[in-house]
Amino acid sequence: MQKNNNIFSDRTKTTHKIFSCVLLFICLSGCSKVERFLPCAQYHSSFRAVPAVIETPLFKIQSIRQFIGKGDVLRIYIEGDGRVWQGKKPSPDPSPKNPVLLNLMFQDPFSEKVYLARPCQFVNSAHCSPVWWTEKQYSQEVIDSIDSAITTIKRYKPWKKLELIGYSGGATIALLIAAKRSDIISVRTIAGNLSPDLAFHLHKLSLPASTLLPSNYLSKLELLPQIHYIGRHDAVVPQAIAQYYVEQFENKKCIRYAVIPDTTHTKGWDNVWLSLLAQQPQCS
Repeated sequence: MQKNNNIFSDRTKTTHKIFSCVLLFICLSGCSKVERFLPCAQYHSSFRAVPAVIETPLFKIQSIRQFIGKGDVLRIYIEGDGRVWQGKKPSPDPSPKNPVLLNLMFQDPFSEKVYLARPCQFVNSAHCSPVWWTEKQYSQEVIDSIDSAITTIKRYKPWKKLELIGYSGGATIALLIAAKRSDIISVRTIAGNLSPDLAFHLHKLSLPASTLLPSNYLSKLELLPQIHYIGRHDAVVPQAIAQYYVEQFENKKCIRYAVIPDTTHTKGWDNVWLSLLAQQPQCS
């Protein structure tokens, strides 16, 4: 475990040129074992983007943080499953080629926010193997690792409240984390796999035995403000998955979903994200 004052590095360089973004991350990283660095579609010099690897008991978790103000709320963006398969074989590297969520975080004007990749994305760990992104991506070990990374982040600054934003499979992680912690005040998801059991069924796949389901924690989630955004043309996570998730709650006053026009699983979100952020999750 890194010491508190080394959780994040403050070394930073800014640039006005998009093509230098990868070089920026390489220069900023204080972790020699980071093997793959995050690309980005946009970088604003007014935001200080600082990458760091967070040690957890099982995995190293890549993070990118932007703290440009003061507040007692931290907004946490949790990445999706990434590249799970390469043809019919497990991908040797689950890092997303185009980290949709990271690009959305850069748009977000919120002053205190951090991006968390999933285990084995962008940085290798001794335990990394395809089983963690093909069969155990929603396992207890993965949830515990992300939860541990969040606890470590809070040692940097003791935020009292956390907002979670999960993309694709990161939505599953966000809900499972929210069911576990007492400091989460809201969850937003984008193209979220809210019901892995139905998602696996729709794609004619067997649900791995290690998969934790948000629906197993309905009593802990029903009073948590949530908004789930679904792409109108999303063939990966169709509307039926969100609808199925919401219908399982007897009390739905804190939970809603919305289908967003002109969006797929990966495209169109950058055009609407700022307007969606203006919608605050709340209980009716």
